[in-house]
Amino acid sequence: MSLIELLIVMSILAILAGTAFVMLGRTGEEARKAATLTTLRKLDSLLQARFDELRKNFDEQEKKKLRTSDWINIQNTADNHPLLTSLPMQTRLAVVRADRYRGTFPQREEDLFGIDDDEFGAVPDNSPLLTIWRNFNPGPKTDRNLESSELLYLALTTGVSSGAGKEILEDISPRHIQDKDGNGLPEIYDDWGNPLRFYNAPTRLVRPGGLAAPTPTPAQHALTAALIASVPPTPTGAPTDPGYFAQAFNQDPFDSRGALRTQAVFDAEAMFRTPSTFFRPMIVSCGADEQLGLHEPTEADFNRLGVLSAGADAMSEAADNLTNLQRVGG
Repeated sequence: MSLIELLIVMSILAILAGTAFVMLGRTGEEARKAATLTTLRKLDSLLQARFDELRKNFDEQEKKKLRTSDWINIQNTADNHPLLTSLPMQTRLAVVRADRYRGTFPQREEDLFGIDDDEFGAVPDNSPLLTIWRNFNPGPKTDRNLESSELLYLALTTGVSSGAGKEILEDISPRHIQDKDGNGLPEIYDDWGNPLRFYNAPTRLVRPGGLAAPTPTPAQHALTAALIASVPPTPTGAPTDPGYFAQAFNQDPFDSRGALRTQAVFDAEAMFRTPSTFFRPMIVSCGADEQLGLHEPTEADFNRLGVLSAGADAMSEAADNLTNLQRVGG
């Protein structure tokens, strides 16, 4: 074999090796994506069951006007909480429901601090999960990127000792349930080793401009639809039009009357979520690019509600994400 022929053979082998490397890399990425989506769907089955259970609980309470001392009770708190006395009753009830929802499905530890937003406030309105949380986290977490993942694990495992819920949790890959900060409370990870993020009400992903700019652009809505398959079409008309807030896009699952829009004591977005906006609880993997593209769920103000992060690539980074709310196949 001549030198030229040898060089040609070596070149062909190099090309084939490079092609094989790329193909193996793609195969590995697809396997990681599939494994992550499997975990997301298992988590979603448990999360949606608990979400629906809470909605049913609230509906039953509204029908029966129950007044008990239980933390989850709405009417008793609406009647007696000193921070609510200046509000109309429907608004009081909406505020209590919003607080009970975030205290049941917290994405940051502040969600556990009750209506007064104070862990050590005079009114004993902290979420019952706070006591358990403090057993593992006596103070603020050093790495808050792990916080929503730990809180999701806590919310989904508390009270689940048997039955389908326990079976679902035990069926999740052990690679995805780890305690990397060593505090005794596991976090949930994707197959790239990044912590999942949890957004209990990603209303600023759904409606990026808030009620001040209520209609998303086509590009904004397309991104939301890629991450939340069930998001309704963008609303028609304007907030001043009759029937505007009856459209599905404008329906908060826990505040169908839009009472949070009328309250003045609380900044609804700072404490809870964008009023009169569709949402579902969303679990997020950063995906193959390992970039979230969204503000962290532990951030202050409405940034934690799914706002795109700063930077020219934020939309493409977010579009790569995997969620529990995507159609099968991503």
